[in-house]
Amino acid sequence: MSQAPPSRIQRAAANLGLAVISTASLLGILEGAARLYDAARGGVPLALPDPMKELYQTHPYLPVVLKPSTDYRDADTSGRINSLGMRGAEREARKPAGAYRILCVGGSTTFGAGIAGDENTYPARLERILGAARPDLPIEVWNAGVPGYTTAENVIYLSLRLLSFEPDLVVIYDGYNDFKPNRYPGFRADYAHWRDRETSPQRSWLDRSRLYARMRALLGRALPDAEAEVRDPRGGEKLHRFDTVGAEGLDVFGRNLRTMIAAARSAGADVALATYAHPCTQANREAHPDLFKYMPGYLPNLTFEGAIQAFDAYNEAIRDVAAGSRTLLADAARAIPADAALFVDHVHHNPQGAEAFARVVADAILPALPAPARREAASPVSPAAN
Repeated sequence: MSQAPPSRIQRAAANLGLAVISTASLLGILEGAARLYDAARGGVPLALPDPMKELYQTHPYLPVVLKPSTDYRDADTSGRINSLGMRGAEREARKPAGAYRILCVGGSTTFGAGIAGDENTYPARLERILGAARPDLPIEVWNAGVPGYTTAENVIYLSLRLLSFEPDLVVIYDGYNDFKPNRYPGFRADYAHWRDRETSPQRSWLDRSRLYARMRALLGRALPDAEAEVRDPRGGEKLHRFDTVGAEGLDVFGRNLRTMIAAARSAGADVALATYAHPCTQANREAHPDLFKYMPGYLPNLTFEGAIQAFDAYNEAIRDVAAGSRTLLADAARAIPADAALFVDHVHHNPQGAEAFARVVADAILPALPAPARREAASPVSPAAN
């Protein structure tokens, strides 16, 4: 008995299944090729970790802290989190006798997002520059930057933990992350309107796809002026973009800086503040669109013009606080040009930019270091002793 030929529905289902399998296979091959290319060209692992699981751990008083004793590798960042929970080489919690200890406090710009190798971050370069300038003084420079931290987190982090390491000087490089809560709906002075433990950003399976990342980058090049739509993860409403930052947020930022300065000084430490150099110009936006592809998502409440105004306003606030508190100032915004060759994106330095920034900080703090010890002059030999 002959078998009945498949119906039109069966043939359509078979063709659809074959198309789905073929498409999935093609996408799988392209994804594999993209990962092999990244591994061969830049040493990027075939499977990247989720930073929220691999780099951070929970903390009772902070959203997250860096996970101690962890080797970390992301697409463009690699390094070691030491046993004290800071990026870089192992350090002794107790300060060695005679040592001069500097703690660099901030967010991902201090941590060194976009920089492979701990030795290429600005704190590591600052230690080398200061060591060469002052070989008589054992100088330690610690990288206490935590990606995502605003001044709200750093007030707590500095006060409850970092000052216990007896710093002689604290360098505060904060500002960019404070742009984000500034224009977020329902502003509150403790940033609770913006920081929500329940909606911590997780890397989706789609974001882990190298093929998807490349397609998104190509689209960004094709539509460089498009402002990506971002929605509030709690309510789902589209976030409005502003051309300026708000005065209330700037006041809170200044308050937080003054609080950190007072806390550091109460522990006997000097303080230096640093302003933000950045490549955000219209000319760079047109010539180097890749630098700005993540900007709309990182600053969902600001236009491109608003981001430039935010840098200007927050840098001026840093200068005002430094002048009013008689604090050292590393004015990188005025010392470093808006050169695209110094950045990996719209705010983070590459190794060359980190070197330039470290030199600006070194110039600001070198005069504040202890004066070299004066050698005792040899006592003349008394004639009676001969």
